[in-house]
Amino acid sequence: MSSATFYRVGGPVSPRSAKRGALMAILSIALLAVGLWLVALYLRAPATVFLPVQDVKVDGELRHVDAQTLQQVVTRHLTPGLLQINLDALRTDLRKIAWVEDVSVRRLLPSTLLIAITEHEPVARWGRDHLLGRDGSVFAPPQTNAGFSALPSLVGPAQMQRELHAVYMRYAPWFKKLRLQLAEIELDQRRSWRVTLTDGVVVELGRHQLAQRLQRFASLYSGPLRQEWENVSHVDLRYTNGVAVRWRDDVLHTALTQE
Repeated sequence: MSSATFYRVGGPVSPRSAKRGALMAILSIALLAVGLWLVALYLRAPATVFLPVQDVKVDGELRHVDAQTLQQVVTRHLTPGLLQINLDALRTDLRKIAWVEDVSVRRLLPSTLLIAITEHEPVARWGRDHLLGRDGSVFAPPQTNAGFSALPSLVGPAQMQRELHAVYMRYAPWFKKLRLQLAEIELDQRRSWRVTLTDGVVVELGRHQLAQRLQRFASLYSGPLRQEWENVSHVDLRYTNGVAVRWRDDVLHTALTQE
């Protein structure tokens, strides 16, 4: 009795190998069918069957974000199953909460929703109803004036917000080293800078060479102006080699010069 011979590319195939290949094909089809059945079961089954939400963790140093508002937003987006939560929609709504600068949302299997929130850190007031964050963003939390009246005010054209923020962040520590506190930084329409200190002294900086002019001011403040500071009303640094000082009795003094 003659035996059959099976061929494949590259040489003959034995009956045993052919049978093994057929079994593997049948097994693959069976596994695919089971997978499709499980997917269909998942789509039709209640969400609680698959990874129910058992814990919501909120991370971040929250001093101003209203806890009740936060809970309401999260609750509105919760679904029984962790995998059914729309993270993008939740993230978008969380960013709308007052004082929220940034937020991340992710799942921690098998049953936890993790929310990390970064609050705005106000460094200055912007206009009447807004605050300016450390990153330069402008935001308008409720009750802006409550507890923030001591922050310096930045005044200028709306389109110059970033430049005002950059100048403030650069020179605020510089004034602090002199033990002087900023009350206001103003950039007018002519792009001329003016600084008002908390003691009422106005420092005119002009349009150019801010760093050099402030260095000149530091030298004068640490020297001849220090003893007379309580009598100073204005310091005008808009001169090439000199400084004009107006005393509180309205006498203009221009003897302070630098070669």
